[in-house]
Amino acid sequence: MRVIKQLTKTPVTEQFNLREEHIAIERKAVDQPASAADFGAFQESTLELHEMAEEAVASKSARVVEEVIIGRSSSTHQETISDTLRHTSVEIEQLTAVATPGTSTGAMANSTATDIASATGGAVPSGMQGDDAAYRSHWQSHHGSGSTPYEKFVAAYQ
Repeated sequence: MRVIKQLTKTPVTEQFNLREEHIAIERKAVDQPASAADFGAFQESTLELHEMAEEAVASKSARVVEEVIIGRSSSTHQETISDTLRHTSVEIEQLTAVATPGTSTGAMANSTATDIASATGGAVPSGMQGDDAAYRSHWQSHHGSGSTPYEKFVAAYQ
């Protein structure tokens, strides 16, 4: 969500009545006998009168006219998602023992000792037992750099 503040300017025109005072001095010729009040005017004096006029002054003051409150709320909803799960199943078939020419182990054709051990629940045909030195040598050359000792793999080799 985004909140954007923008400054807008709107020209405003207002009409006001302003008051002005003007001083008018008028002389007129009069020919009449002087009264006691007129004799009082023969003293020296200065009379000052000031004109007055109102001026329009535009002044501005900032006023808060609206508050914006920003909040956040959360809710939960339930969705149903459909997808396909994949599962791989493996079938193991027991192969019959076939003597391989040139070996003393009597290994099953196309099978390793690990395959045979896992397929037979750890039991290895009797022809493969007794070659512990050869199994240990194989383990050392392929897995010897790891941290798991040969004894953990003996059942797979026998």
